[in-house]
Amino acid sequence: MGEREAHPGPLAVQAGDDDDGLSAFFIHGETIRRGDRDLVRRSIVEKGFEILLEVELCGDRQAQLAEWLSARDVAVGSDDIATALVAFDLLPITAEGTDGVAVPPGWNDRHRVAADAAMKEVNRLPRPGSRYVPVSGPRSSRDAWSLLDSLAPDRSALIRKEIAARRAAFATSQPVRELSSIACRAKVELIDYKGSLAVRKTFRPGAERYLERELAVFRELGPHCPAIPALLEHGPNHLVMEYVDEADQLGLPDGEALLPLPLDLVRQLADFVRTCVAHGFDPIDLKPDGNAIFTRAGVKIIDYEFWRRCPADTRPEHCYSLAGLPDDFDGDRPMGLWAPFRPYPSKWLPFTGLPVRSFLYDPPWLQRLKRLPWPAIAILRRVGRAGARFVRGRGRADGTPR
Repeated sequence: MGEREAHPGPLAVQAGDDDDGLSAFFIHGETIRRGDRDLVRRSIVEKGFEILLEVELCGDRQAQLAEWLSARDVAVGSDDIATALVAFDLLPITAEGTDGVAVPPGWNDRHRVAADAAMKEVNRLPRPGSRYVPVSGPRSSRDAWSLLDSLAPDRSALIRKEIAARRAAFATSQPVRELSSIACRAKVELIDYKGSLAVRKTFRPGAERYLERELAVFRELGPHCPAIPALLEHGPNHLVMEYVDEADQLGLPDGEALLPLPLDLVRQLADFVRTCVAHGFDPIDLKPDGNAIFTRAGVKIIDYEFWRRCPADTRPEHCYSLAGLPDDFDGDRPMGLWAPFRPYPSKWLPFTGLPVRSFLYDPPWLQRLKRLPWPAIAILRRVGRAGARFVRGRGRADGTPR
């Protein structure tokens, strides 16, 4: 089937409590002093929130916040908070209670995901000053609405209208099955498309540039690369693409395995990277265990949201998807993750078992020879990861950000 331009048909508004999805974030004074406000905001948005209101906390509003915090017995002092952000999430993540403790109504675990990403971002690079926590705030939508009513009661009705409009624009017809996981930029659904299964990807408001990147890959690289699924349809905020049947997918080792991928699949991945770069695409955030689907008919690659254009003379080993992003990279990228800066050793090597140049250029016989020591290397990597987890656990126990 060929691609066609389309607009959504009759929409069904997403089910759920109308008050769910609102969150509040407190940007601390230290964040402002260190110049990290924009980095924190960017982390919150990339993880799936749309910031609807930003309130500078001084004078009467700081007193209002102090009263609001006191009523909830919150340990954070209002003088430690410089700005309050009111943000909305179209796809709240239901948190699970632990040790028999129920999760409060309206509790959105995406708040934790965004706050963790912001903390990792501000502490990613060594610089003067100790590590710190840049943002906090209530994770319950009920608390967020209460805070909004306290700090900006004149905006509450308008924000409710804005949220209703966003929900209506984001709504879709009933899918066969939800395929989304965290869904930071788009929701992914398995649908019935003209009598066959297909995948519909609907992008959040403000994420249109990610849709445009994906469409460019489908149109420009798809005709030259069978690893790109067919694009069937697209509209202002969505696309529909070929579904890779789960029955055709191969069971493969995970990143803890002592043996890497079969060599024929490794070579397919290498060929794909070379093809991308030859056509001017750098497949940033491509991961063998993430957006590569291995089937009996060959590898399929999905998710092109962070891809960028690269010069025609770029060597494959120098593309950011293998060599890593520069520390000062200011384009779109997954926030709160270190892997994009060192993708090959962290995300590729456990599956290829080869140095990057061997992965890209060596003949099969030499690759087989170079992969012989991999089981021993994998064991050493496991030991190293276990040690790192122990250190992080100690850090959480004593309250130190790590």
